[in-house]
Amino acid sequence: MENLLINILLSVLLGIIIFIILLRKKVLKAEEILIPMIAGLCAVFPASLIGFGMSIQTISITGLFKTFINAFIIASFIEETAKFLVIKILFYIKKIDNLRDGIATAIAVGTGFACLENIMYSFDYSIIVMFRIFTAIPLHIITAGIIGYFCVKSNPSNRGIRGFGEAFLIHGFYNLFISLRSFISFFAMPLLLWAGYRLYKLSKNDGLKNSTDTD
Repeated sequence: MENLLINILLSVLLGIIIFIILLRKKVLKAEEILIPMIAGLCAVFPASLIGFGMSIQTISITGLFKTFINAFIIASFIEETAKFLVIKILFYIKKIDNLRDGIATAIAVGTGFACLENIMYSFDYSIIVMFRIFTAIPLHIITAGIIGYFCVKSNPSNRGIRGFGEAFLIHGFYNLFISLRSFISFFAMPLLLWAGYRLYKLSKNDGLKNSTDTD
């Protein structure tokens, strides 16, 4: 029981840190951060149910093909679709049309999603929870941020599709590398670092320009 409580606290720790960072940067107000976080949290439930259903349907599949399905469809496609839809709905409701608000809102969605998903792993060993804190949680935050960026920058006719595509591939290959459990698994961390750097460059280059234009 004690380990379970520690795991839960570890799972939400990064979420609290992200909340404080967004609040201190004065990008969004407290409620404008909490609502997307809660929305992202809620998106875990349908994603988990659909993923569980697909796992049952593909239980007879084995080998490398099964690994690809788990990595790119059951995990990446379903989870990134859930985040993408939540982000699109929030952008429509809040009428978000600038990069700073868009990326921050999307990051909040990814944070909520990642933290609840990690809590679901809290019944496992603490080492797994710790590993996910430094890998899976940042992964969800980064891919959500990339989706948010392209939801603002893309043409209205295909708004956000490129962001979803990038998030899907990053998430899928990350899962694939981890699932193979060989020397290839070490490629997961460089991929995660590259994705984080990409989001950083997107938010810095265009975000600062946007900030200058609107101040």
